Amino acid sequence: MNADDVYLRALEPEDIDFLLELENNPDYWEVSTTIIPFSRFQMEQYLINTNNDLFEEKQLRMIIVEKTSGKNVGCIDFYDLDAISRRAYIGVIVLEEFQKKSFGQQALKLMIDLAFEKLGLHSLAVTVNTRNTASVKLFEKLGFLKQGEKIDWVFKNGKFCNQYFYQLINNKDD
Repeated sequence: MNADDVYLRALEPEDIDFLLELENNPDYWEVSTTIIPFSRFQMEQYLINTNNDLFEEKQLRMIIVEKTSGKNVGCIDFYDLDAISRRAYIGVIVLEEFQKKSFGQQALKLMIDLAFEKLGLHSLAVTVNTRNTASVKLFEKLGFLKQGEKIDWVFKNGKFCNQYFYQLINNKDD
């Protein structure tokens, strides 16, 4: 899958250091349920056992790669798939050094196309911390509609913060 500046690819065993860098960065933990670092062994087992089948594993993670340099710039994934209701959550993380270059937006467009055009999903959902204004703008720009706000939903640095709940419906299903 390709966009102007990025493409998405499946996980490879050589991604272990990159994934450990992402997963073990406490700055990203508030957007996941991670509370302790992953070990190299745990990550190796994950890479060995994943088959990238969204409908079997209920999740699909892809690496975002910058075309010109070939560098991994982030990850994007579907998770918590509900195959009967044809919906999944979507998440994206772009390393700080590659942010504000539209890589996240391009990767999201590719995943939205995959979800609706190839996988037949009806809706995508995302939760975004209200203080994460960059993500709020990104998802709204791509057509996600704010459906609600979860109050005191995430605890970080001694404080609770709220989260917005966004949804994107595949209007071609109508």
